[in-house]
Amino acid sequence: MTPSRRLREECTHLAQWWLHEMREVAADLEQRWAPGKAQRTTLYLTPLLGRIEQRWRDGRVQSTEFAPAAAGIPVASDTSIHVVLPESDVLIRRIRLPAAAERNIAAVIELQLARELPVARDQVHVDWRIEARSPDGSKIDVAIAMVRSSEIARIMDATSEWKLRVLSISVAIEADRTAFNFAPRRSARAIGQLTTIDRRLMVSAAVLTILHVALVGAQWFTERSIVGKALAAANIPAQRVEHMQAQLAEQRKPLAVLSALMQSPSSAAVLTDLTATIPTDTWLPQLEIQIRDNDATLTLTAITPTATLLMDRLESAPRVAEIKLRSSSPAGLAERDRIELSARWTP
Repeated sequence: MTPSRRLREECTHLAQWWLHEMREVAADLEQRWAPGKAQRTTLYLTPLLGRIEQRWRDGRVQSTEFAPAAAGIPVASDTSIHVVLPESDVLIRRIRLPAAAERNIAAVIELQLARELPVARDQVHVDWRIEARSPDGSKIDVAIAMVRSSEIARIMDATSEWKLRVLSISVAIEADRTAFNFAPRRSARAIGQLTTIDRRLMVSAAVLTILHVALVGAQWFTERSIVGKALAAANIPAQRVEHMQAQLAEQRKPLAVLSALMQSPSSAAVLTDLTATIPTDTWLPQLEIQIRDNDATLTLTAITPTATLLMDRLESAPRVAEIKLRSSSPAGLAERDRIELSARWTP
């Protein structure tokens, strides 16, 4: 692919993304502020009957029941809706993790699903949320919700046939509370299908861009003029200061080298600390130590029965920080995981 063709494709994708986002913003504003339209429309699904609840800005609420198998729905087309599934259609699994896993919680959840999910990963939609934290802040409680992909596809096909725009697909966890969101990302319309609002948005964006460029150019010219005069006035004393600074830097080089050598950590200290930190049933087939000025960068591969326990032990070590989980997979041995992570060791 030639560079010019690649540039054209990137510009086309950027224009498609921008028009899609502007359409969504305009549609949401119209749904929220247009007179006569409900501020929020919620579709509650049950096995036998569905319920449409519409709320207006003046506090009015209208609720209408309908049969999900019917050919239509008592809502105007092109309405933005929130779909709420019954709790019986969703499997919710709650787990407790160390607080250090929050930085890489997506990878940890995928590892948990690979272990316990009884079906293929592409057959379910998954969402999660942190429900609670322990009083000392060392643990977090995470709720993982799973729903069949075929159910989400059926909902999206039905709403598309009814010409409705799905904003979210959540689950009812209490009488008036919902959680999670299983809605897939809405696809963008083709770049060639420009509506009147698209053209207005493009013209307004072009005008605002021109005004922004003109304002930035004028500000840059004014600042350059003022700064140039100030620099010219301060140039002479600054040159004398820079000359003295260069002399001092040259004279302190031997002391700086000696100080760096005395303060740099040793590999033996790192190995001793890691040996005392990791569990006895964990071994490291690969360990890379890079000594820097005042600390060491560790890259290691570990075979361990429990990845979360190893992460927790490293997190509690006083000299180990900035622990990042790179990958995690079954080690091919019974009840053992193979994880790769990096960390920083400070003496």
